[in-house]
Amino acid sequence: MPSAASGRRRERIVASTSLWLELLAALALTWWLADVHPAADQRGRHVGIVLDDRLRLTARLPAGDSAAARLRVRLDEMLTGLRPADRVTLIASGAIPRVLAGPAATPEQARKALARWVPQAPWHELDAGLALALQITAQSGATATDVLLASDRLASDLPAGV
Repeated sequence: MPSAASGRRRERIVASTSLWLELLAALALTWWLADVHPAADQRGRHVGIVLDDRLRLTARLPAGDSAAARLRVRLDEMLTGLRPADRVTLIASGAIPRVLAGPAATPEQARKALARWVPQAPWHELDAGLALALQITAQSGATATDVLLASDRLASDLPAGV
């Protein structure tokens, strides 16, 4: 007659509070380690804004304001309309462009930088600023990117996507 093998016997798992807490902790750790991100349509877009930084934009217009003030008001309205998940890179054009906010600043950070912006450069081409904006937005990994030129003139050859 065969005898029963020695060792542990199978027992039914008791659904206790500590079991459920351990399973919840394991699930939370798995979620954290998986580094889950929101769906692509919930992520923000990246907007690159190139500000024409010529000193000429501070000249007073017949209405009493300046072109820089008008640009600031319009861009502030646009930045206010962005979602918190959206990102902005604010660039002042020039022979050597300056990044005023970003790369990938929040809309609120960009609004603060825009409020401090005062055009100060001599006449220059806009190409270097546009190239920098296109490069930064392309590397951001955002689902959608836009580059906006804020100026009172058009660049000679606008790159695609501006």
